[in-house]
Amino acid sequence: MVTTGGRAYRVLGVLGKGGFGKVYRARLESPSGFVKDVAIKVLNENLTPEAIQRFRDEARILGLINDRAVVSAEPPIQLDGRWVLIMDYAEGLSAKDVLKQHGPLPPSVALEVVQEVARVLDRVWNQPGPDGEPLHLLHRDIKPPNIQISSAGEA
Repeated sequence: MVTTGGRAYRVLGVLGKGGFGKVYRARLESPSGFVKDVAIKVLNENLTPEAIQRFRDEARILGLINDRAVVSAEPPIQLDGRWVLIMDYAEGLSAKDVLKQHGPLPPSVALEVVQEVARVLDRVWNQPGPDGEPLHLLHRDIKPPNIQISSAGEA
């Protein structure tokens, strides 16, 4: 159980881990019966100040984006000396997992995925920021593990 800001999250499992930390699937369960699954990114201890700043920049940028295809996030917090980011949980499989389980996609399906990713990137690029001007954000790390395919087949 992770408790922060008066909210209790029950950790359900590890979604992934890397050089910066781990991402957990968790469930927020309120006394009133509200239930929401989230992803909790927990940074490793002893990261460089530059790595922590990149993490905080990622959180700040997520806070600027308002798109149904991009997970939203709470402001980052420190919990027991570690930086933590609580994000919406995206149901489905990564494109990497889909390829691993099913092999290469038929060209028409692959084209649909690429077109949807391009549409999302275009919307994010053109989304207005706080000053009303387009954000002009670049993802810089488009690859199968970073593309989530929903249970409805949407990228």
